[in-house]
Amino acid sequence: MDPPLETTAKYMDRISAALDQIKDEFIDPGSGESLIRNVSKTTGAFSPERDFDKSRGYLSVEVLLPDDRSEPGPRCWKRRSRPVASGFVPSSSLP
Repeated sequence: MDPPLETTAKYMDRISAALDQIKDEFIDPGSGESLIRNVSKTTGAFSPERDFDKSRGYLSVEVLLPDDRSEPGPRCWKRRSRPVASGFVPSSSLP
């Protein structure tokens, strides 16, 4: 049995809150703007192989391109990502 949409929303809100913290911490010193750009969040989703799945959530993040930064960005992206729920592992890894 899938968890209710509210449970998925709770975890997606936790992920978004963590991203907001990172967004405020990683600022380009030259521009004063965050290295995190264009965030998109979906709670509950369709996938090509399945109907609507209330247990799925997606968070898409765009990071400022290295050529657009005033200096190299942090090397700790991967260290900052960690599981938010038992059994949950992010599907992407940041360089």
